[in-house]
Amino acid sequence: MPIPHRDAAGPAPRPSRARPWLPGVIAAGLVAALLGAGAVLAQPDLSPRALEPEELDAATVQRAAARFELDTIVYEVLTETGIPGAVVAVALAGEVVAAEAYGTADVSTGRTLTLDDPLWLASVTKTVTAIAVLDLVAAGALDLATPLEQLLAPGLVPPPPPGDATPLTTWHLLTHTSGFDERLLNTADVRGGPNPPLAELPLPPRVDPAGSGPRYGNAGHHALGLVLEAVTGEGAERALERLVFEPLDLASGRLLRPADPDYDAATARGHERDAGGALQPLWPPTVLEPTAGQLRLSGRDAAELLAALTAADPPGPLGNDVRTALITPAARPHPLAAGTTLGMTEGWLLGHEAVLQAGDLPGLHTLLAIVPSAALGIFVHVNGGERFDVAWSTADGLLDARWLLAERLLERFLGDARTQPVAVSATRLPDEARAAAGSYRPNRVARTGPEAFLTLTGLAQLPLEIRRDGSLVVRTPELASPARRYLPTEAGVYVRDHGGDALAVPRDALERPLVHGVLGMPVTLEPVPPLERIPVVLGCLLAAALAAIIALLSWPVGALRHWRSRQPRGSAPGGALRLLRVTARLQAVATVLWFVVMVRAIGEVQRTLALDLTAWWPWAAWSLAAIVVLSLVLVLVGAFFTLAGGGAGFGTRMRPRAAFHLLLGAAGLALALQAWVWRLPPWS
Repeated sequence: MPIPHRDAAGPAPRPSRARPWLPGVIAAGLVAALLGAGAVLAQPDLSPRALEPEELDAATVQRAAARFELDTIVYEVLTETGIPGAVVAVALAGEVVAAEAYGTADVSTGRTLTLDDPLWLASVTKTVTAIAVLDLVAAGALDLATPLEQLLAPGLVPPPPPGDATPLTTWHLLTHTSGFDERLLNTADVRGGPNPPLAELPLPPRVDPAGSGPRYGNAGHHALGLVLEAVTGEGAERALERLVFEPLDLASGRLLRPADPDYDAATARGHERDAGGALQPLWPPTVLEPTAGQLRLSGRDAAELLAALTAADPPGPLGNDVRTALITPAARPHPLAAGTTLGMTEGWLLGHEAVLQAGDLPGLHTLLAIVPSAALGIFVHVNGGERFDVAWSTADGLLDARWLLAERLLERFLGDARTQPVAVSATRLPDEARAAAGSYRPNRVARTGPEAFLTLTGLAQLPLEIRRDGSLVVRTPELASPARRYLPTEAGVYVRDHGGDALAVPRDALERPLVHGVLGMPVTLEPVPPLERIPVVLGCLLAAALAAIIALLSWPVGALRHWRSRQPRGSAPGGALRLLRVTARLQAVATVLWFVVMVRAIGEVQRTLALDLTAWWPWAAWSLAAIVVLSLVLVLVGAFFTLAGGGAGFGTRMRPRAAFHLLLGAAGLALALQAWVWRLPPWS
């Protein structure tokens, strides 16, 4: 094998092995290294960091702990209840301790809920309206004792009930003691159209003297909107902007709808669950008393409002006089029962005395609560869709996700202040303070006896039981809370068996027992007259349905008998009686349909206390209208031919049939009248 040649300069060169790609690899590596270093430098440091000494103040530590615990509390509640989204805020002594939005604003699009999304605050609007009115009072532009007739145009203020000479004032409106008929029916446009002028919705009749109550409702704060417009000379929305939104820098505040397309599109939607348990988005109706229930505000601005309400030196329109009026008791139905302030209501949260304002629209629920003794405020908004197929409830027994959130937030900051009441024998209570068993209803449903019977509002009942130990048990609707038990105490009131809220039982002017308590808001229960009891209504409906079924069965039975008798065609009844039979049978179909509607309505009323049929059965209004028209036409035709046939020589055999159809027609007319009264405007 030949030896390679070596010259003097050194070893012979190796065979060439060129690597043209190597410089590119080296360059790419250098670029990647530089980019990686830049990316590392650009990323936030997510590792735990010890606070610097100047950061270790108590307020910072408290905020950090509150934010962490807030997340834990809210996520647990969202998981338990199944609600798609929530906004919560906590303020302490004028400072927002924590505020955050969680979950989804609209399940149909998957849009995330943020603190900047406008929220429908429903009846929390009442508090903002009250702030504007009280600001006018503080500025000397309005006197709470001025009769309403001197503030509003002639004819706007309904006359007082017979025998009442007490002037109706703004103070009565703020405290829900105006005596208005608060039926709360048909005061919303379910199509969600634009708001008409406030004056186009007349104020309802006054059924109680001014100063009686309180009877919580919307009419008083609708009247406050009219007062705002009369005193300021501008629209209600502009008055709220100038008096509340602008001074407190609440830029997201809107009262009337529509606002603008972008604002409306960003507003968080409510939700409900369908029969299969799936979440469905809702769009709230237009509240025709907007100053009572249609404010929109972002979660961020709601937190700022909460901070202003709890500040030691409240800003702008919440000067001390105004804020003091909002949190100080003003009207109570009983010295030891919860009542109202000038703009809010009283209540308890885990045994802590609080001033509250709750708000509800379809699929949307809000709560604003202040514990004055601790300068603590809590704001909670949930967009509905709670699950009821799993066991969950508040410590107070409510099936309401916003109250569950509020309780857990309050427990985190102030603890549970409930104490076991010391029960006494009920015989030691004064006679006028003892409860009486029976069926009760919220007295804000102030229909007359016949109207209440025909419209089924008497079915919104809460049975009260007196047990052998003297305790009082209130049977609430199953979708509100379990049965609530109260013990008689030395104070002369009944206190919840595990502490917290209380019931006072005075007598009215007719010596009937009334029950004052809190079921989410202050409520007064009154005995239900016997003719409005469920058995009477069900008996009437059942009798009408049986008559209708008999009429329907007579059709095939009559046809079979006619066929078996092989009677000649000429022996058939005359045309008038045949038309009468067809009329009665069509009437019977309408009666059966109406019976189905009423049975479902009764069940829904007993479960939820909802009195508006269209709220749970969207096409019920159309079906009722069709039944009304059909019933009226058929009853008139049937009655005419029955009466005409009775005197036209039908003979002895025909008279019982004619009498039967006459009775069936009368039953149909009664049902038609019932449907007609149900669809009456609320204050007709």
